[in-house]
Amino acid sequence: MSRAVVAERPLKQTEAVARAAIIRDPKYTIHLSLDNGEQKPTFASTTDVEFDATPGTSSFIDVAAASVEAMELNGQPIDPAAFTHGRIRLDNLQAHNRLTVKAQMLYRGDGMGMERNIDPADGRTYLFTQGEAYEAHRYFANFDQPDIKGTYTFSVEAPEEWTVVSNSVVDHVTPPSNGRRTWDFRETERMQSYVATVVAGPYHAVTDTHHGIPLGLYVRQSMVPYLDAKGAFEIIKQGLDFYESYFGIPYPFPKWEEAFVTGFTFGAMENPGIVTYSDDVLFRGNPTPAQLSHRAMIHLHEMAHMWFGDLVTMKWWNDIWLNESFATYMAMLAQDAATRYKTGALDFANGAQASATKADQMSTTHAVEGTIPNTGAIWANFDRITYEKGAAVLKQLAAYVGEDAFKRGLKTYFDDLKWGNATLDDLLRNLSAASNKDLKTWSKVWLEQPGINVLTPSVTTADGIITSFSIEQTAAVASLPTLRPHHLAVGLYDYDAKGDLVRREEPVELEIDGASTAVPALVGKRMPALIIVNDGNLTFAKTEMDPVSMATLRRSIGRITDPLARSLANSAVWNMTRDGQMTATDYVGLVLQQAAAPTDPTVLEELVGRATGAM
Repeated sequence: MSRAVVAERPLKQTEAVARAAIIRDPKYTIHLSLDNGEQKPTFASTTDVEFDATPGTSSFIDVAAASVEAMELNGQPIDPAAFTHGRIRLDNLQAHNRLTVKAQMLYRGDGMGMERNIDPADGRTYLFTQGEAYEAHRYFANFDQPDIKGTYTFSVEAPEEWTVVSNSVVDHVTPPSNGRRTWDFRETERMQSYVATVVAGPYHAVTDTHHGIPLGLYVRQSMVPYLDAKGAFEIIKQGLDFYESYFGIPYPFPKWEEAFVTGFTFGAMENPGIVTYSDDVLFRGNPTPAQLSHRAMIHLHEMAHMWFGDLVTMKWWNDIWLNESFATYMAMLAQDAATRYKTGALDFANGAQASATKADQMSTTHAVEGTIPNTGAIWANFDRITYEKGAAVLKQLAAYVGEDAFKRGLKTYFDDLKWGNATLDDLLRNLSAASNKDLKTWSKVWLEQPGINVLTPSVTTADGIITSFSIEQTAAVASLPTLRPHHLAVGLYDYDAKGDLVRREEPVELEIDGASTAVPALVGKRMPALIIVNDGNLTFAKTEMDPVSMATLRRSIGRITDPLARSLANSAVWNMTRDGQMTATDYVGLVLQQAAAPTDPTVLEELVGRATGAM
């Protein structure tokens, strides 16, 4: 039997909900037969899947095949007409079922499905799979949605000189026969279809271990000179230690391996056991500090997904923002706490958060929590709001509930839902229980309403002493008037004996809400040279300066010794320039004033870009 595929349909959320109510606990056994780069456009893929279902119902399985050669359900052949639009209709399901699908699948050249590339440096062929978001059924038949989690046992036939890796460890490799051999892998943990992965080709491998966890790195042969295995293993080991301690749960998968591949359309992908990275992250020359910091962030971002995303997985793609934002936030924490690249918070404030601030004032802004009606709409919702503002909002959430409560809530979230699926409500429920805070209203104004707020200090003094202090809150865009609760810190800065601006004392932490919030803790204190109302960058908001602080910045912005505080001051004056409260000439002067001051390279790059724009 052979039936060519008709154009696929995207999977609707309503269809996914209906299918998840019928199909349960699939166990896949997948055999792939891969070639060495001949002109053949397809490869053989055979899937045997056992699954439970509601007896007497009908459903479907996804398979984007060039042709299907055989289909059998519970020992009976399936009518060829049941395969259409990338789906096979499954009728009269039993309580327990076995389905076999033999198909020819297309090699891809767009980074989706089974990607095949020939290295122009030496003519060698390299393969890898990419299953997110709705692409796993391009290399094997499966129920391709995140909330029908299953186990996967891969068997891969390929040229004998190749290296083949997958999510789990190799169980057996056959002796060579006719120049080919077969790699049989152990069954995986229960996971979602889009992370079921195979990487195959004449990859160069470097291995290590950490506390009994096998580690591995794979690169194509022409890229071996650019692989910094020592640097990568250092970050991997530091990240594993940090996350195990922070989450209170051991690394949940049997190995940690990374494959650096070409033709990848993303930066990296969090496949358990074998994370794939674009080999653009391999440095062809001496890396800059910013490049090293970015490398650490990418490693730690993907590692955070092993817990938040893989151990516990979203039910549907409307929560993909949470998946990615959480990993971005955790990578920032891990980078500063566990590695020698101590610029995570600084890079976040100066990069992702600054970008989100700009995007949230445009006519194209939208709520963080979106609606994804079908798989065709997933990537249309990826922008600076869902990705970067989302991470900044999670940072504020952690500050709002407190770090200890945040960690306790995550621990119960992982314990209760491990190997399963969850929604935003599940996370908020656990954080609410840990912190004794009702997060329903918080979620509504932060996640369901677009727009950013402006926070401005209002200060009166007498004889150099603060007599009243409040924080005024407004909406940055009048048509988006929502005001939000903020947990933030107010920092007071003064000149030291050397003329540098340093933090006078511990910042005052508080919660504000509404249009005006008094801060009685600052009354009676000596008026400082500089006030930063979002000290430590705990919340997502624009900030403005009081007149005394503005005068100080005009004279001495380059004298602020704390890099994050100086970055926040620079962001404030840049926003004031964009809002017409400060001239472009004055802003350029503030940037030039910092030219001789010690400045993080990524911050300097951003300042030069802003100054160029102002000019």
